[in-house]
Amino acid sequence: RPPDSNATEEFHSSINTLTAAAWASGGNLNTARGFLFGLGPKTAAIGAGGYNPSFASVDDSEEYDGTSWSEGNDLNTARYGLRGFGTQTAAVAVGGYNFLTNNEHYNGTSWTNATAYPVAIFNTAGAGTQTAGVAFGGAISTGRTAQTSEYDGSSWTTSSPLNMNTARSAMGSGGTQTAAIGFGGDVGPGASTATETYNGSTWTTGGTLINSFPSRNAGGGGPNTSTTDILAAGGPPHKSEVEGFDGSAWSALPSLSTGRSNIGGGGTNSSGVVFGGDARS
Repeated sequence: RPPDSNATEEFHSSINTLTAAAWASGGNLNTARGFLFGLGPKTAAIGAGGYNPSFASVDDSEEYDGTSWSEGNDLNTARYGLRGFGTQTAAVAVGGYNFLTNNEHYNGTSWTNATAYPVAIFNTAGAGTQTAGVAFGGAISTGRTAQTSEYDGSSWTTSSPLNMNTARSAMGSGGTQTAAIGFGGDVGPGASTATETYNGSTWTTGGTLINSFPSRNAGGGGPNTSTTDILAAGGPPHKSEVEGFDGSAWSALPSLSTGRSNIGGGGTNSSGVVFGGDARS
């Protein structure tokens, strides 16, 4: 397994420069790790949990201000493969390896245990806010799931009619509880190129990714409220490819400086951040 990375890269797009878009190095994480929980935007990101180069779960939590990372209070439960939604000051992180129901809230200072997720899960995807969020897909003990669960800040609601069209884990995601997007992912075996959007009651299949990499962990995420301006970056085995979504189709964007998988981050076609991950050796 390749080493874990502490590198941060920021994406900038401008019509006023000769180079229309490019990735630039940002401040490094204090703790190198992969499979971490991460949310954007690039001036207010959070990274928590993950595994270290020894493949041990960590509980470290860090905040990014667009320049440097600062240590925050640790997660209550060290784990990797945790995913969720929200913002740097109001986040929800659920699940983790080895198939956990743990749910923790972050208020910008500390993590608090909250209502358990309905099923033990690993590498789910999410969109929305701490009081109006949705989690979907993921891996459970019997395989990949298409389950969708809505969250109001205190309780989860799960109903089979809300299921995604394709069961998968390790998706990229973004949007809100009533306008969410999930794309890519691991369908076991193999990876998916499918994109699905959610309107609060049903899932619809849309544009197809150019590359079929699972663990598109940098896609969307954070407070991004749009499903028509989404960024997807990296993926195993340590890829550097980046794509942008305009609401109907995916297009190629400038590649990451360092190919890696299991990264944290988020963003849009014009502004994004990725950090950590499993880096090319």
